[in-house]
Amino acid sequence: MPIVTYLVSEEYTESGSIYLAGAGNFSRVAIITGPGVALGKEISSITAEDIRDNWEKINSIEGGREGR
Repeated sequence: MPIVTYLVSEEYTESGSIYLAGAGNFSRVAIITGPGVALGKEISSITAEDIRDNWEKINSIEGGREGR
């Protein structure tokens, strides 16, 4: 694959990116991290009910940013 050859070349200086290649199409893939929610508790005291009650905030990617 030509993209692999380029990615291991000395000309390519980035790191940590993911690429999709297929049928002659090439693109960078991004993982988006939403703002989430801080439950403000000791991790051992967080319950499934806390997750359920905050699921909308946990699941939202509105206002998210690209994670690297």
